[in-house]
Amino acid sequence: MLLKDTPPELQELISLCHYLPLIHFTIVLAFMIPHSHRRLLHYPFSGISHTLFTSMFSHKRILHMLVNYAGMGVFALPAVHYLVVEQRKGKTDLRQSTSVYHLLAFYISAGLFSGLASHVVTTHIFYPRFLSRLKELSGSSTSVLPKPSISDLEKVMRSLFGATGAVYGCATLATLNHPDHPVGMAVGGAVLAEVVGLGIGGLLGWSRFNHPAHLGGVAFGTLYYLYGPQWWDHLRLAMTYFTDIGAVGLI
Repeated sequence: MLLKDTPPELQELISLCHYLPLIHFTIVLAFMIPHSHRRLLHYPFSGISHTLFTSMFSHKRILHMLVNYAGMGVFALPAVHYLVVEQRKGKTDLRQSTSVYHLLAFYISAGLFSGLASHVVTTHIFYPRFLSRLKELSGSSTSVLPKPSISDLEKVMRSLFGATGAVYGCATLATLNHPDHPVGMAVGGAVLAEVVGLGIGGLLGWSRFNHPAHLGGVAFGTLYYLYGPQWWDHLRLAMTYFTDIGAVGLI
């Protein structure tokens, strides 16, 4: 889905896609500091909220980081191309010299949205379902579902990390903008697998992979495809308005 002819205005966006992994790699090195994971990874039951941001830049393994980097390399450029085209078609006559800030805002927002989705599903669906299964099986010797174990509880309580949700957001945005591209079929298959995984996780009360975060990225990408460019223009108008008020107040 990479564009054959990259306009000059998109060159800096490509550079941004190369700089983002450096941030991720720095966080990977930070894990060498003892107990740093408590301030970088997001634990749904910790009561700490800022880790929803830091966790999206955190990867426990370099392979995980490289897979996300490859995904950004494939989907970021066509996603940004959509943002640039839609911004030019906007009704507000707002123009911007660069789309770097738009991509960065989308990337961070998708990561936060996917992390929040995972947090909500873990605390309000998976964990209550896990406790419900324990209660059901304590009074019954027969059950279709396997009996929960301590390792299963650890999977419910585990930390959340990674930028896969943000990558899914870019992939969704790019796929919806290029629905006939062969890569779109692969993205559709991956999303279907995530839905199945989420359903199984809902029954068991835990999931091996973070399906809620991945599907949260898909949901955010879909919403942004439908309404994102308008939201971005309205935000810029609001920022311009409040900036002007502040400038007047200083006179």
